[in-house]
Amino acid sequence: ATVDFLRRENSVNFFVTAGYGLIAYAPKTTSTSGAVSDWKGVAGENRDKKYVKEAYIPVGVGVKFKVSDRVAFNLGYTMQFVDGDKFDGVFAKPQSKDKFSYGYAGLAFSLGSSSKPDLEWVNPLALMYDELKDPSLRQEVEALKNRVSNVEKSVEDLKRDSDGDGVADLFDKCQGTPAGTAVDGSGCPLPKMEAATATAPMSTVTGWEPIQFEFNSSVLKTESYPTLDKLSSTLRENGGKVALKGYASSEGTAAYNMKLSKDRANSVKTYLVNSGVNASAVSTKGYGEANPVASNDTEEGRIQNRRVESARN
Repeated sequence: ATVDFLRRENSVNFFVTAGYGLIAYAPKTTSTSGAVSDWKGVAGENRDKKYVKEAYIPVGVGVKFKVSDRVAFNLGYTMQFVDGDKFDGVFAKPQSKDKFSYGYAGLAFSLGSSSKPDLEWVNPLALMYDELKDPSLRQEVEALKNRVSNVEKSVEDLKRDSDGDGVADLFDKCQGTPAGTAVDGSGCPLPKMEAATATAPMSTVTGWEPIQFEFNSSVLKTESYPTLDKLSSTLRENGGKVALKGYASSEGTAAYNMKLSKDRANSVKTYLVNSGVNASAVSTKGYGEANPVASNDTEEGRIQNRRVESARN
């Protein structure tokens, strides 16, 4: 145990020793009358002709003083507990186990590489201090701090929303929108829809552009999204119902084009329902090649005929 962890260099250590072993001895006593008693091989289980053999346990304490990095001066005291009653040559009844002790002084020498300190004299706090004062370690810590600071700044930049519209500046394509303005995912204001006046019957509020489709496809085109968003907003804000009429150009069989026109109308309905319109407010019907708005003899005309029309009612 180190005496004082606060000292820069440790020079005094206390220690405790304990063990287990076998001791062999030949006890012999001489009485006042000159009679000699020899206990070896006479009593006990170990009947050796020369020695009595017993187990023993040594327990000791001591203090060690550092003389140099390789040499230390020791002072100690050890008590030996013998598992028997014949060590002193007196065999008593009842039996009382013997013990003996001794003190000692001496020199201890450390072996091993001289490039490494003896662990016995290492002060943990001093060792930690030496490592922490290493310039390279300090530089590494400072570099880590700078990296953390840069990451925190980057996170703040990602979170910054100058106009408070809920879209971070990094993704805001229309920065500086007035407070309370409804915006889309890119931070731009949503188009304002004017509600139909009370004097205009609901059935007459039409005029939505037809939704166009590619050849042999019922997949919505991205350029149709603004028209669909306007229709969705009007239905959600003003209520009412809408009828979706699907059409196809004249390529293919009539039966196939009828199915394709229904699929196109259903694609528009799915978009409206996903944007919040009640499904019961949207009806769909396919008309196939009927009611063309342009000639099917030209590609330009066929493009116009691949459509879905909407009518409020």
